[in-house]
Amino acid sequence: MHAADAAPAIDALLDRMTLAEQCAQLVGVRPCDLADSEGRFDPERAAEAIPHGVGHVARIGGWAGREPRDAAAFANSVQRFCREETRHGIPAIPHEECLCGYMGPGGTVVPQAIGMAATFDPDLLRATTDAIGAELAGIGCRQALSPVLDVGRDPRFGRIEETFGESPALIEVMATAFVDGIQDGDGPALGATVKHFIGHGTPSGGRSRASVSVGPRDLRAVHARPFETVIAAADPDGAMNAYNDVDGRPCGGAPELLEGLLRDDLGFDGTVVSDYFSVPQLASVHGVASDDREAARQALTAGIDVELPEADAYRALEASVESGDLDRSVVRRSCRRVLEQKAALGLFADPTIDAERASDRVGAERTRQLAQRAARESVTIVESGPLPIDDPDRIAVVGPQADATVGLLGDYAYPVHMEDPDACAVVSPVEGLRRTVDARIDHAPGCPLLDDDRSGIEEARSVAADADLAIAVVGARSGLFAAETEDGEYTGLASAGEGISRSGLGLPGVQPELLDALAAVDTPTVAVVVAGRPLRVDAAVDGLVYAWLPGERGGLGLAEALAGTDPGGRLPVSIPRSAGHVPAHHARRPQSGPAGYRFGPGDPAHAFGAGESYATIEYGPLEAPDASETTAPLELATTVTNVSDRPGVAVPQVYATDLPGDRTSPERELCGFARVDLDPGASKRVSWSIPAVALADYDADVERVLHPGPATIALGRSSADLVDRQSFDLTGDPARLPPGRDHRATVTIE
Repeated sequence: MHAADAAPAIDALLDRMTLAEQCAQLVGVRPCDLADSEGRFDPERAAEAIPHGVGHVARIGGWAGREPRDAAAFANSVQRFCREETRHGIPAIPHEECLCGYMGPGGTVVPQAIGMAATFDPDLLRATTDAIGAELAGIGCRQALSPVLDVGRDPRFGRIEETFGESPALIEVMATAFVDGIQDGDGPALGATVKHFIGHGTPSGGRSRASVSVGPRDLRAVHARPFETVIAAADPDGAMNAYNDVDGRPCGGAPELLEGLLRDDLGFDGTVVSDYFSVPQLASVHGVASDDREAARQALTAGIDVELPEADAYRALEASVESGDLDRSVVRRSCRRVLEQKAALGLFADPTIDAERASDRVGAERTRQLAQRAARESVTIVESGPLPIDDPDRIAVVGPQADATVGLLGDYAYPVHMEDPDACAVVSPVEGLRRTVDARIDHAPGCPLLDDDRSGIEEARSVAADADLAIAVVGARSGLFAAETEDGEYTGLASAGEGISRSGLGLPGVQPELLDALAAVDTPTVAVVVAGRPLRVDAAVDGLVYAWLPGERGGLGLAEALAGTDPGGRLPVSIPRSAGHVPAHHARRPQSGPAGYRFGPGDPAHAFGAGESYATIEYGPLEAPDASETTAPLELATTVTNVSDRPGVAVPQVYATDLPGDRTSPERELCGFARVDLDPGASKRVSWSIPAVALADYDADVERVLHPGPATIALGRSSADLVDRQSFDLTGDPARLPPGRDHRATVTIE
């Protein structure tokens, strides 16, 4: 069965399937339930666990720790069982996590999503996820549980590192590139999963999975926008619900969100899978269901087609239909969606892969080279100070992240997620500098990541005092769900990642004291922050760099950037002065922006889009028309020129700063950008065609409209450094723009 002739064949198949067989397609199964005590596929256990087949198989490689060849062979065994030992021979969909690379043994670990966003380079991301997709397909995976489209506007939130930042315009461009790379690669078809629908990036108090309070207009204009664009532009196979509730309605049990907003309005036509264990949470956490059976009925009715990772609640679906509590047509509807996806993936033709080639595909050198390039391009120079490194005799590399390996990885990297720090070879910052820079490198950690041990600060200060340059690599380690002891203390080194929120945004432990000690010596000092959360640095250091979580080759990419290759990174999030300044994102409305606080300013310490180049680059002026129709794209252009004698990277950014309408619009909001490589003395012309929908807003009736009237657009180096503004008129009638549209600007670089 192929996608082209799937509809009549699926209808006939559904007619032949029993209720139990249809329900079997709506759940996942863990690989351990299909394996013997040695981890080998066991047909007898499979016959007990999935006698009617199964919808998904959860993380054959990543969860069970199988090497690539073994994972591929296990996947083949599962598929053969489903094809040969179940009545209808329906293959399964093996899925894996891949937020920062295939999350399994041997998988290449690329920079975490927030670092990829900092590159402002969708072409690089597309190439990187194409390579990741080849690794996934090599082990038999057919659905990737990524990317994250959450709008990350609260840096207290532990999972902000998994986002592409605070701007829907940046998120939608990067996420579309991610999905294109996963789904359009060579080899077996692979589906991407956009998540977490919806509002997950701005939980109350920044706490993991907390309630989201947002009005219907911002829900669509901000949080749904990236989903709308990616659905329109890339047609992702899958979507996943969020754990949180929106105004008291749990996302996993709200048909108005999953069937109404996601499908009817945004045009999604794939399968919706549950975030792990979220269906029974309708009863155990949200309290809107009396038990797991009722939770299953609510979730399926709301639009969750497949419960992952296993049938915790959906095991009761058959009984609910038989008792009359659930209409069988709802089961058939979701089963149809699963079968349509399997047909589109080509699974009915041949679901197996060549297991002997798996080890060649996973961890290929091409993928690792892309990881290194991405690590370099993600480096964001906020204050260059003594950079780039200029032929010193001696460099002091200090700080608790200087010799970090697993500390360079995101929370969904296999060594972090599965607590196996030796699972991949990671190049630390100090090792990267030793391989890259021709100088004596002296190292002293100075202090630990978290506790108050100050005993090493003096040694680090002394090492720095004897050097020509000091590089202090500080930050925070990512992990999952820090363990809490009986007395309320948390254990482990992680202070970011899933389930690990913070009430403060400064460097943890005594790292601020280490930086203060280094700033007091005469040696020029650069602070390099290695963390997924945008941490505030208050010390009076000479240079400040954010390296995010740069992945397994992060030390090499960072060293190349510090040594003089212009990285081009820009801040994908604003960095607040303190947690008390949240929200501090760039798209605040006018009445929220200028006012400060009794004892300090209200603007962020570092603005969205900020980042320095080693080259001197001139921006502008901005070219804009005198008038543009409300139904037509807005055509803009500028020229960027490198007036220095070294190559550099420009990232011109376009912001809508004043738009007509009956609702207060953000004071400035990103609507287009470009990453431009410039040789010494070179100029390039950058043009944007910004669709009308990207400038529209929602009226009192929650309908999207672009009003005529005077408007202003601006060109900036960042959201705080606007170099030119142009006024123009939006002409014509109010344009009502229905959902299902691509908001991305078309960019041309000449």
